[in-house]
This record gives sequence, C-alpha cells and structure tokens, in this order.
Amino acid sequence: MNKSTLLALAGLVSLLAAAPLQAAETSAAQQQAAEQSKPATETGQEKAPAKELPEEAHSEHEVRGDEHLYHNRFDQAVKEFDKAIAADPQAGILYVKKGIALYRGGKPQEAVPLMDKAIELNKGDKIENWLPLYHKAMALGVSGDLEGAMKYFNESIKLKPGSDNYSGRAVAFAQMGKPEQALSDVYSALYHRPNHVPLTDFADQLETLIKTRKEAAKFLKKMAAEEGAQVSDSGLIYFELKQGDGKSPTATDTVKVHYHGTLPNGKVFDSSVNRGEPASFPLNRVIACWTEGLQKMRVGGKAKLVCPADLAYGDRGAGILINPGAALAFEVELLGIE
Repeated sequence: MNKSTLLALAGLVSLLAAAPLQAAETSAAQQQAAEQSKPATETGQEKAPAKELPEEAHSEHEVRGDEHLYHNRFDQAVKEFDKAIAADPQAGILYVKKGIALYRGGKPQEAVPLMDKAIELNKGDKIENWLPLYHKAMALGVSGDLEGAMKYFNESIKLKPGSDNYSGRAVAFAQMGKPEQALSDVYSALYHRPNHVPLTDFADQLETLIKTRKEAAKFLKKMAAEEGAQVSDSGLIYFELKQGDGKSPTATDTVKVHYHGTLPNGKVFDSSVNRGEPASFPLNRVIACWTEGLQKMRVGGKAKLVCPADLAYGDRGAGILINPGAALAFEVELLGIE
C-alpha cells in the first residue's frame, strides 16, 4: 500500500493531524485564566485576585491561528502563530501548531524543526512531548520519510499511548504495505476511542485487504502450477491460448483488443466481449500486467493474463468490484495495432 493507494487514508491523515489539538489547544496562559475563574469551592482555596494574562497578544493570535487552521487556511494560520510566538517564544504548543499548519499546507520539511523546538522547550516533560513527537512523525510521513515517521510514532506511543499516535502509526504501516501491523494499531486506537467512524472504516478496509491478499496468493499459486503457465520475473502468469501470425506491439503502440476480465472467484468485472465492442488504448497507459503481457502476443492471437495486484490495481483497488490487493485474470484477443 503506497502513498497513493487508499483515498480514504488522505482524509484520515488530515483528520488525525488536527485531532490531538482538541486536547491540547488551550495554552498555559488560557488554562491559568480558566483556573482563576473557578469558584473558590471548586479550587478548594480562597479565590485569588484575578491576574491579567501575561501574554494577551499571544492568546489573541493563537485563537486566530486556531480558527484559520480549523478552516484549512494554512498560510494565514502560520502568520498568526508567528505573531503569537513573537509575543511568547517559550510556549512550545505554538511551535507545534505552526508546524501543523506548515505540513498540512504542503511544507512538511519546515515543520520538523518546529517540533524539535517544542520538544526542547518542554525540557523533557514526557507528558507534553508526546504531542510534538506525534506531529513530527506526521510531518515526516507527509514528506515521504516513512521510516523516520515510524521512529517518532514509536517514541510518542511510549510516552503517552492514545488513539491519535496509534492511528498515525497505522497509516504509516499501511503506506509501507504492512496491513497486518496497521490493523493491530487501528484496534489499539479504537480501544482508546471506541466506535470512531473513520477508524472503524479504516479497520474494515484493512481487514478486506488482508483477506483479499490471502485469496490472491492462493489463486496465483494455483494458476502458476497449471499446464502451459509462463511465469515472468514480474509475477505475470501468461498462457498462450491461440498463436497469432501478425506483429507484436511495443509499449508505445495503441492496440485494438477484445477482453474478458474476471476475479479469482470467476466473477466478471469488465468485458468488451459482453459489450460487443472492441477497445483501443495505448499500452503505456494501462495496468503493467497488460503492458507486459500484450507485448508477448502477436496480432490475431489470444492469451490469458493472470495479474498479481502489484501489476494491476495494487492496494488501492478499482471501483466497487475490484478490492484492494486483488489478483485479476484476463482473456485477451489482439485484434490489431493502430
């Protein structure tokens, strides 16, 4: 499962990026103000005279930055958090929030040092540092450094295991093509946040992927053992059903074909034969299985192509019929080269 596979992951990453702030978005100054506003019976002590917020400008800009961040106005959020940092450069949460705005706005590399700054300001406070570690991992994951992301998700989980960092690590595992590990982390995340719909949907997707991969492996093993099977280094399984007498296409040719596509259980998911109309397409714009397999054919010939998921639609699947991780089979008749 690579970065472009499951569209749902993109939405989940965006959701997770903001989620921990719901628990940590109140600054130290705002928390102090809230505490001072409690009745004496709640605080257990006589109510002290109200103190003026030491960083009023900081609070105003932080609130505006939070609003921009909530509405995905990332450039505006960065500007407001910069002003808040100028007013209170020792508030680690401000660097975290600016970093979130940066990596969600497409600048993940600029976010990483801000998380490091927040960790430095927290002076080793384990409870506080889980958040910048989590968002450092998120920024690294967005930048494509999944190994780096995994390292900091692990550190964040050690400090304070919760739904957010387990969810983030699950996404990283999924992007690394490790759905079993991803599913384990999603279950851990659901323990902390039961019945959370995006997480339950993610779990369903991973369960389907794992099941489909097992079915595909069994199907491919069976097909590779059949008489006449030619297995290429890529994993393509090729059967010549009828030898052609014309030219073989190249990867840049446009071909005209009739085809019949089925799932491992025999269910038809697409068929030009059933439609009664041949299809034409450039060979370099179709799935890798077809690009490779049709170059083995000659015009007038017919072949069966058995495609591992990596040569077909991968872990993203296609439409409602082709599950993520599915192996596919095609009977293809090469009618001509255009």
